[in-house]
Amino acid sequence: MSVGWGWYFLSYSLGMQDTIPFQFHIQVYHEDDGSLYAEVLELPGCFTAGDTIDEIRENMQDAIECHLSGLTEMMAER
Repeated sequence: MSVGWGWYFLSYSLGMQDTIPFQFHIQVYHEDDGSLYAEVLELPGCFTAGDTIDEIRENMQDAIECHLSGLTEMMAER
């Protein structure tokens, strides 16, 4: 069950000197066991989980950075 969505703002360096500001839509779901699950709508496969919204916010930072880092590395290999 979806419990809401919101914006997530992040500045990230794609291997360049300057950082690039990004804005993402985050969809949060309430799991049957009471935990929360969140996904980034613009980054398929980028998700996190937690027990509270604050934990989701903290975990989402790492999830987005990890996802973007992987995409950056993949593009550099081409």
